[in-house]
Order: sequence, then structure tokens, then C-alpha cells
Amino acid sequence: MKISIITINYNNANGLDKTLESVASQTYANIEHIIIDGNSSDGSKDILEAYELPNAIKISEPDSGIYNAMNKGVKKASGDYLLFINSGDSLRSNDSIETIVPLLSGGKDFYYGDLMMQFTEGDRIRKYPDTLSFYYFFHKGSLPHPSLFFKKTLFTQLGLYNEKFKIVADWDYYVKAICKHDASYEHIPIVVSNFDAYGISSDPKYRALLLKEKEESITDHFSSFKSDYEVLQMLQQDKNASLVRSVHKISHNRYAMKFFTIFIKILSKVFKK
Repeated sequence: MKISIITINYNNANGLDKTLESVASQTYANIEHIIIDGNSSDGSKDILEAYELPNAIKISEPDSGIYNAMNKGVKKASGDYLLFINSGDSLRSNDSIETIVPLLSGGKDFYYGDLMMQFTEGDRIRKYPDTLSFYYFFHKGSLPHPSLFFKKTLFTQLGLYNEKFKIVADWDYYVKAICKHDASYEHIPIVVSNFDAYGISSDPKYRALLLKEKEESITDHFSSFKSDYEVLQMLQQDKNASLVRSVHKISHNRYAMKFFTIFIKILSKVFKK
């Protein structure tokens, strides 16, 4: 099985060096490494030029943003599964890919592991749920792109990342694929990668833009559920409310989703009074 690892970089020479070393150290042989640099001016190009991993594809040219660079990588990829390890991130161990590849044999659209979040004050493991739902994506979070293996054919079927988004195009893609198109997935309870926890989507100053883009994504894919989403946002303000816990349990049972929708519509009418 061929794995395409895609790394995007812009003016992060130290982070790029760390990431390239991590990929080059992998014990699994059939890796294609695609590095997309946004025409950096900090020495990244020199590091990229010196990188000699077999099957490396190296591009340095201007791009229009993070997701434009990621889409370039997807277009170049020829692997069975794709994994994004961006500059500053790294694989957890030298045998991470070798350990994971046998677990991809089921042919799911997504396989995702856990993540080591790296903060200046120390590392912390972030574990992800086995079952994904509307509730999880809308109120709990996203999926860990440095620990997420995409089946290449999924991009052929559903298209690339939506470049109109500056922060949430990956979140938008997961919601579209899993909640709208019923893409198959499986959680692998292994820490796959180390993640630099100080990226743009984690920066509090981008919080307003993140929420705005999430609402726009919901409107794009689930316009009829927009009012339900607003009610859930209201309910989420009280995390200890028994009602929220009930909604959470219902939303995790895909057979109860129809009842969940009716339930939320009733709540919507109540809260609008």
C-alpha cells in the first residue's frame, strides 16, 4: 500500500526541517512525500532543496492560502491513502506508518488516530471518539488532520477542500463527507502524530472567523438544519444541563436521528417564543 504524506509550509524553516526529518526516518518504505512551499523567504527553500527522500515531490511557488496549498498536494498525490503532516508537526515514532498501514486494510474512507498536542507547558494526548455525529462536529471539535488517513478516491468523489474558507475547510470537508455523504470511517486508538498546538485555528483572535465560517458551512450543506444548529448553540451554553446531555446521547445514535430532528424543531419553537 502506498501512502502519500503531504506537507505544506510557509516561512517556517525550523518546523519544516523537523517535519522532513520525521518523514525521512519512517521505517515504512512505500511513502510518497509531497512538500508544497508557498515561496518562502526564510531559508525553507534551501532546506527543501537539500531533502533527498526517494519519491519526494517538491514544489515552491506562491499560493493563495493553506487550503490552496493542501489542494495542490492532493492533486499531486498518487498514494492509496493521504496523510497531512504540515511543517512543525511530526509523526510520533519512526514506525508510525508501518504500524498503521496494516490497519487500513478494511478500505474505509477515513481512518483517524489520536494526537499528541504539543504546548510550551507540556504535551497532552487528545483522544477522539469512535462514533462521529452532528453533535460532535458542531460542538466538540474536528478530526486530527496529522493523524487522519484519507482514501485518495474520496477526493475524486467529493472534490477538494473549499478554498473560500480560511480556517475551517478541513472541518467543512469532514462534515460534508461523513454527515452528508455517509463516508465510512474508523477510529484507531493509537497516537499517530505530534501536533503544534499554536496554529491559526487554535488562536483565540481567529475565534470569530472560525464560528462565522462554520455557520457558512452549515448553510452550504444543511440549510434546513440552520435553525436547529442555532438552538443547539444556545443549549450548549449550559454544559451541565440535563437537556444537553439528552441531546448528546440521541445524536450519537444514528437510528434516532429522525426523532432527534423532530425534537430539535420543537425546541426551536419553544426558544423562539
